[in-house]
Amino acid sequence: MISVNSENRIAEIEQQISQIVVYNDFTPYFLNKFEIINSCGISIYVSSGDRQLDETYKQLEWYIDCF
Repeated sequence: MISVNSENRIAEIEQQISQIVVYNDFTPYFLNKFEIINSCGISIYVSSGDRQLDETYKQLEWYIDCF
């Protein structure tokens, strides 16, 4: 595990991420239920085989916009 305990190291990591991430945004709600006020991470959805959750995910605003 990498220790990020100095301001210089944090600034270096932020600078590297800014070169990789070309667009940053987030949906207003998580699973159309929980409001998201801000975001500070990268997330992905990987299907677990739960059909109900997969179908719920397909109803999300961003999913509909993309697919």
